[in-house]
Amino acid sequence: MGRKLSTPNKGAAQRCSVLLLMASHKYNKISAEFCQRIITAAQDGDDWQSLAEALGVNYKTAYTWISQKKDKSLPKGGKNKKLSEEQIDALCDKVEKDPALTLVQLADFSQQHFGIALSASTVHNYLEGCLITLKKAHAMPATMNSDANEELHQQFVIAIGKYMHLGKQVIWMGETNVNLFCQHSQGRSPKGKRTVAVRPASKGKNIHIIGAISTVQVVHMMHIHGAFNANAAKAWVQDMLSNLPAGLTMDNMVLVCDNAPCHSKLEELMEENNGFIVCKLGPYSPQLDPLENIWSKMKAAVKSNMRVPGVNPPAVGEQRLQYVERLINTAMGVITGILVKHASTHKVFSRLLWT
Repeated sequence: MGRKLSTPNKGAAQRCSVLLLMASHKYNKISAEFCQRIITAAQDGDDWQSLAEALGVNYKTAYTWISQKKDKSLPKGGKNKKLSEEQIDALCDKVEKDPALTLVQLADFSQQHFGIALSASTVHNYLEGCLITLKKAHAMPATMNSDANEELHQQFVIAIGKYMHLGKQVIWMGETNVNLFCQHSQGRSPKGKRTVAVRPASKGKNIHIIGAISTVQVVHMMHIHGAFNANAAKAWVQDMLSNLPAGLTMDNMVLVCDNAPCHSKLEELMEENNGFIVCKLGPYSPQLDPLENIWSKMKAAVKSNMRVPGVNPPAVGEQRLQYVERLINTAMGVITGILVKHASTHKVFSRLLWT
C-alpha cells in the first residue's frame, strides 16, 4: 500500500495567508494636504464624502478629522438655525407662561405654530441658549400675588407706619417647630459619590417654639410639646402681657401676628385689655414678618448640630425629645438684640421707606 500523506495544519495555513495579505498591502500614509482639503470641504458645506472617496481616504478616518476640527465656539444647533429669533422668543415666552411644559410638548408647539419639526434635544439647546434651565419647581398659591392681597399688604404697611409715628411699640409674634428631620438638605462628598445623610426612621413629635420680639429685643420666647391651638395662643399672649420687660407697657403696644388659625382668639384680648391692639398681617406676607429671619437663623443653628441621637429603651421617644430640646436651647443663643434689630430693620423699615 502507498504511503498516507499527512494533512497540513489549518491554523498554520491561515496565519501564512494573513502574512501574505499584509505583505501585499503596504500601509499608505495620507498626506496632510488631503486631510486639509477634506476638512475645508466640510467647513464650506461641500460634498466631502465624495472628495474623500476620490482621494482614497476611508470614510471613518475623514469623519474623525472633521469632528476634531469642528469649531467648538459655534452655538448649539450649527450655523443654520431652524428657528428665527422671533420664533425662539415665542418659545421662551411659552415656557415663562407654563414652566411645567416638557421638551416634547414644546417640540409639538413648534410643529403646530411654526411648521418646523424639532427634536427634544434641539429644543433643549434653544432654551439653554436663552439661559432657561431645568430647576426644582417652587409651589406658589394662585392668589398669592393677586391685586387684592397686594392691597392688603399695602394697608398693613401704612397702618404699622402710623402706629410707629404715634409712638406705639410694635411686637411681632409667631411660631415655628422643630423635629428630628430638621437637617441640612445639602452635604459634601467626593465627586461621583452621592451625599448620604443618615437620619432616624421617625421624625418624632414636633416641638413648637413661640416667640415675640420688638424692634430691639426679645420680648418673650419659649418652646412646648404638643399642639398649639387658639386657646393656648391666647393664654401665651396673656402670660407675655403679665411679664413685659422694662420699657414696654400694655396700653402702648401693638401685637402683630399672621392669620394662622391659632391666632383667631387674640382679638378677644383687645376687649379685655384697654389700649392693647392686635394687627393682622396680610395673606402670604412673610416678607413683612421679621420673626421669619429669626427662625431661619435659629433653625440653621439646629441643623448644623442635628445628628441621630443615641437612645436606649425604655422611653426612647422622651429621650429623643430631650435631645431636640437641648439643640433648641443652644440654638436660641444666636437670637441676640443685634439680630432682632437687623431683622426688624430689614423687614419693616425698608418697606416703610418704599411706601
